[in-house]
Amino acid sequence: MFLHLGSNVSIPTKNILGVFDLELTTTTGTTREVLKKAENEGRVVNVSEDMPTSFVVVREILSETGEEVNFIYLTPISASTLRKRVMLY
Repeated sequence: MFLHLGSNVSIPTKNILGVFDLELTTTTGTTREVLKKAENEGRVVNVSEDMPTSFVVVREILSETGEEVNFIYLTPISASTLRKRVMLY
């Protein structure tokens, strides 16, 4: 099954490592550092021009190298709504 993140972006639910509320989790420096590092490495995908309210960490396999890498998808859909959608599958 797939989870719709907004703006015609969907990801396989089997690859989801976590769904997080952006405001609640960025109060610590650790989460901000992880997000900044991922952004610097080109592993952050903003699925909408709207203000993101949550992020989804997804394990993906790079087609060029076969390497497993975590990507972070920023989405305007709330973490609670995304979690409910995942639980439906």
